[in-house]
Amino acid sequence: MEQGTCKLCGNFGDLEESHIIPEAFYKPLYDEKYHQFFRFEHAQRPKRFRKGLYESLLCPTCEDITGNYDDYAIKIWNGTETKAQYYPYTNMLVTTGVDYTKMKLFFVTTLWRMGVSTLPDFAHLSLGINHENKIRQMIRNNNPGKQHEYPILLFGARKDPCIREIMPGLITNFGPSRISGHRVYSFIIGSLMWLYFVSNHTNNTLQKEHCSLKEDGVLVVYQEDELIKNNILKSGGIFKQ
Repeated sequence: MEQGTCKLCGNFGDLEESHIIPEAFYKPLYDEKYHQFFRFEHAQRPKRFRKGLYESLLCPTCEDITGNYDDYAIKIWNGTETKAQYYPYTNMLVTTGVDYTKMKLFFVTTLWRMGVSTLPDFAHLSLGINHENKIRQMIRNNNPGKQHEYPILLFGARKDPCIREIMPGLITNFGPSRISGHRVYSFIIGSLMWLYFVSNHTNNTLQKEHCSLKEDGVLVVYQEDELIKNNILKSGGIFKQ
């Protein structure tokens, strides 16, 4: 076990091999024979991996804290904690009864791990010292903040069978962009497209109904096949079977 300074609590000691994105999200990517997936990058030959991306980031205590958020989110994803229902008239997949604190801290913890990671895969994600410290304090204090603080939008593909088929075999990022003056980082993880808003003024322009995770425990996935398709076509650095 490597020693160093924990990125979350700042204490020096043993560091765990912390997954940046929870390992459970990589499971659909592994082949059955060799338990490996291929990583594709522009102008490079694909490389084989047997484990998701990780590095020495957190002490055992902080790893347990963030791991609890990860475990809860995986239960939501798998439908073992609460069930989602699709509403065709609004074209939304809605899950109710979600623990807002745990789920929000899962989302911001994943964003924060990407932001403090030294791996080249996340070099494009720069939170800046102010956002990095603010999120760190949210995690340490078990404070999820308001739903407009570092909100996330989730998008799924329901109508296009080709997109639905390839989504489980992808983990990819699309780099930073801007929406309505906000910096946005977008990824495909867990068969959904995630859009993180990193901004100081999301309360002014991002309305309550637009946030995927709401303080009343509702989690909404908007079905947007074309949005996902267009981003996949122009993306790089993907992971797939």
